[in-house]
Amino acid sequence: MRLPLIIALTTLAGCGGGQRSVLPDYSEWMHAGVDPHAEAEAIAAGLVRAGYEVHARIEGETWVAIDARRGEERAIRVVTSRGAALVLDSHEADRVRLRHGEIELVPPPRAPSHDLDGDGRDEIVVARRIEGRACMLPFRIDAEGTIAPVPPEYGELADEGVCIESFRDVDENQRIEGVGVLRANALARGEVPEVEVPLELDEHHRFRVGPPPVRWSDEQRRARDEELVAALQDADPERVYRIAIELAMLSRVSGGDRDAQIAAFDGAISRVVLTEAIARDARIVREVIARGWAQPR
Repeated sequence: MRLPLIIALTTLAGCGGGQRSVLPDYSEWMHAGVDPHAEAEAIAAGLVRAGYEVHARIEGETWVAIDARRGEERAIRVVTSRGAALVLDSHEADRVRLRHGEIELVPPPRAPSHDLDGDGRDEIVVARRIEGRACMLPFRIDAEGTIAPVPPEYGELADEGVCIESFRDVDENQRIEGVGVLRANALARGEVPEVEVPLELDEHHRFRVGPPPVRWSDEQRRARDEELVAALQDADPERVYRIAIELAMLSRVSGGDRDAQIAAFDGAISRVVLTEAIARDARIVREVIARGWAQPR
């Protein structure tokens, strides 16, 4: 890129019948790219001068990510050869209105590697805390230093507020999954029923909800069955109610139809003597499942 530019400047300098060119020599600085580490130091120093404290710093070979905080304000900067390629702020410039909210950098789940999906490109993960949980979004860095978000695909579960809350290898097959949590808040009687939702990487290196690994599904059901036996031994109908809902949710996440989901619920709840209140709520659960988990009226 520099050689054609120098030739062009030389050609311009020769115009004018041998007169001396008044053009300055731009060839020393008109080149693509900056040193990400040096640029990050300058950006961090500027944030400190503005009253921020650098809370976390994560470095790759060709980029540096900075998490800086000033009271409740958060600032995330990711510096590549393009300079500050990703700029996220929790608040608007007036320091009152929210922009991105309570954001933070997430340490790489496969440290020391920053490559989440094994495609040879680094990802940076940013989390936003919402109602006590961290919703995570990966950003991919390409060879030119450009950063772009890789939004997960949640399918029908997106309407229920599911988001990636962690990354891990759920079935020990050396492939990392995004892990969301499906919660039945509206059906809770005290303890909220919840199940994890693995998001697998597809051929486009995008995390998406799909049929979970069979091994994982079997382990999740086995753990609920063991807990159900303990709850039945303790004659604890409230706990049985919560486990029964979770078994129905597991059936849903694993691809079971509505009849299978209701059968999973009934198979657990029918094994304990219910109070009148729990029996009423159990009827509501069946109606909710039959409506595709639409919220109870």
